[in-house]
Amino acid sequence: MKINIITCHRAYNYGAVLQAYALEHYLESQENEVKIIDYYPKDLHKSEKQKGLKKLGRNFIRFFDFRKSEKVFGNFLKNNLKLTQRYYSLEQLKEEPPKGDLYIVGSDQVWNCNTRNGNDDSYFLTFVPKNKIRASYAASIAMDELTNEQKKRFADRLKGFYAISVREKTAVKLLNECEINNAEKVLDPVFLLDKNNWDELANKSKLNLKHEKYIFVYGFKRQKNIYQYARKLAKEKGCKVFSVNTNIEDYLLDVDKYFYNVSPEDFLNLLRNAEAVVTNSFHGLSFSIIYRKNVHQFMKSGKENSRMLDLLNELNMSERLVKNEEIIVRNFNYNETAKIIEKERKGSIEFLDKLCNINGGKNGQD
Repeated sequence: MKINIITCHRAYNYGAVLQAYALEHYLESQENEVKIIDYYPKDLHKSEKQKGLKKLGRNFIRFFDFRKSEKVFGNFLKNNLKLTQRYYSLEQLKEEPPKGDLYIVGSDQVWNCNTRNGNDDSYFLTFVPKNKIRASYAASIAMDELTNEQKKRFADRLKGFYAISVREKTAVKLLNECEINNAEKVLDPVFLLDKNNWDELANKSKLNLKHEKYIFVYGFKRQKNIYQYARKLAKEKGCKVFSVNTNIEDYLLDVDKYFYNVSPEDFLNLLRNAEAVVTNSFHGLSFSIIYRKNVHQFMKSGKENSRMLDLLNELNMSERLVKNEEIIVRNFNYNETAKIIEKERKGSIEFLDKLCNINGGKNGQD
């Protein structure tokens, strides 16, 4: 089957590009012809909304961040993903949609209405010809609740989907509130590949970590409590603190070495060789699980934590959630978690296999 995927592959974010890689490679392993729709809306990398001199300073700094990220992540995409022609707008997608039999949206936060993604109809596949199959795989809403207006929009945009799957139990509940009752929960694409698959990428890293002993930090929003916690944990274990991200300001955080804008291969290599992982990231948690690391999970400041909480609860890993910044002493036994993941993985594969074996191209449209 000829499959086109639209997702957040152009985000300068390790989880975003690696989940896109995972879904494409799994579907290709099942003898499908797969491409990522190279959707690059012009406002994708706009800086945060700020005022006055602070905004000017932030935009200046982020200009250099983005140039570095564009090269690093662009090279990864070029070398590891099969991309369609570049699209810059929904209008362009509608004028000349990529040809295919099946169109999949997801994974990552494609339906988060607090970001530009969830307000962009491209991620609801409105550009897809009506005689083609539309579906979602592990689409994330990453919100705890929807407004009435948002509920109406979801109900309208998803009406013609052949199949719907989301990444969190909370998302299933929210879609039920939109009177969408056929949504299934599946695993994030990174779990479709096993540790050996990810090692193939990590082995391409040129970082020499053989004699290093460190706590690995992957944090968003520069939450200082995460780095303070990592430093305490490192002192207990006699380790250094290493961190990775794409913001130059992170050099100012309390770490022994900051890996600025390194490749996704380097990210994987850093995580797999760590003594432990401290993170407030969904994919930081996910790759810690794949590599069976003692993960110390923080919530992000603000909202949008349902995806981490749901995953921890489903895998019986709630004890790895840091509370009151007290150090989690006990190592985690992954035996039971591995069994749950394997069961969930089978269900996720069944969902994708059904999509890839649809006969006659019937798409469930009204």
